[in-house]
Amino acid sequence: MAGGFPQGGDGGARTADGGDGGGIRTFPFPVERSVCGVGMQIALMGPDRTWRADAPLDRVHRIDFHIVMLLDGGPLRHMIDFTEYEATAGDVLWIRPGQVHRFSRDVEYRGTVLAMQPGFLPRATVEATGLYRYDLPPLTRPGPARLAALRAASDQLRREYEDTETLPLSLHTAVLRHALTAFLLRLAHLAADSGTRLRRPRTAPSPFSGTRWNGTSRPTTASPRTPTPWVTRGAPWPGWCAPPPVRRRRPSSTSGWCWRPDDSSRTPICP
Repeated sequence: MAGGFPQGGDGGARTADGGDGGGIRTFPFPVERSVCGVGMQIALMGPDRTWRADAPLDRVHRIDFHIVMLLDGGPLRHMIDFTEYEATAGDVLWIRPGQVHRFSRDVEYRGTVLAMQPGFLPRATVEATGLYRYDLPPLTRPGPARLAALRAASDQLRREYEDTETLPLSLHTAVLRHALTAFLLRLAHLAADSGTRLRRPRTAPSPFSGTRWNGTSRPTTASPRTPTPWVTRGAPWPGWCAPPPVRRRRPSSTSGWCWRPDDSSRTPICP
């Protein structure tokens, strides 16, 4: 079955209509089952661990905390906000607070799952990691190098989470926040790159692509969007194109002529 947390009871689950009817149930963060009661959990997913006893896998439910699943197996289909995402080994699924999701019953989830309570990290870290960027896609597919770095950060975070003997609780929580920040910064960078690729518009080629320039900020050959009058002296330039720079005459003892020390001739100055 899916999930990476110990099996538990209701834990304060509520429905969308505020009662216990047949609406979409909302599950809060189970802080009472965290190690030392900290505002995060991280564990391995496997058949010996369940999500919740009162949350059927094929039932849509809502969470009010973050869930990140770094998958080691697949393929599988996971529904997030009523959109099916097909993920496989090496993919990352990020479910944010307020989103609804549903596990796949027919496949086994393997990998690492992270849950984080809102408010566990300071505001500066929340803004830097884009925790509430709902415009970004919940599914990311990192490349080999980024995936290896993300797994290393996840393993380090899990080791710090499970180590409750070498540090007092206050320092243990501080170390967890730093390790979690490192992991989320890498994850946010991947999510932002994925969102940029999905939203990148198809831009038209530049009107001056393939055009040679003569050093005066004017094309030497006319293109479909550069009519010939533009390159004539005194002609108006369109607003989307920068005007040519003002050329000034160099000082000379002879009006309209410039003497070059390395040349015995006099060359007229360009207007």
